[in-house]
Amino acid sequence: MGLASVVISAADFNEFYNYLTTQERGYRNMHMRKPRQVKGKRVLRYLHAMYAMKGSPKQIEGMISGPGGILLHYKMVEGFEQLDVLDEDGDQKEIDSITRTLLAEIKKRLGDERKYRLADRQYEPKRTSGQYYLKRRKGGIKASHPTCQDAMASSVLDQRFIAKLAPWDLLLFRKG
Repeated sequence: MGLASVVISAADFNEFYNYLTTQERGYRNMHMRKPRQVKGKRVLRYLHAMYAMKGSPKQIEGMISGPGGILLHYKMVEGFEQLDVLDEDGDQKEIDSITRTLLAEIKKRLGDERKYRLADRQYEPKRTSGQYYLKRRKGGIKASHPTCQDAMASSVLDQRFIAKLAPWDLLLFRKG
């Protein structure tokens, strides 16, 4: 399947871009974590980071990385109906599975965050000890940080994904 076959409508692009640039003052990003069950335990399937680029035309860059060398790096550009693949690595069956649900996952996350905001509650994710997570932080985290080095050394996250965290104002952390 691949990302090249993922069609995005103008309305969806505008919804994503507007959300990324207005939902959290001072930030232009969003992140998601997709878990899976392995032997009855919640483990990381992948982390997904998105960033609304500054300038014209409006663009959103996104990256997905997870264990086993999974990496999808894509771009959405205002006025175009398909996602542009910038880089892709890993098991093709897993990549195809991720791309089939990509837009639905983004829409679900936007809906969840809006629902919590309307209820005037903070979204509280379920976090498991020893697992990697992302959160917003000005300046993000440098790839040389021990947490990033550990994630790369253990093949949990790709170095290309880690390299985007600082410029996209995202912090990688591991629940103790």
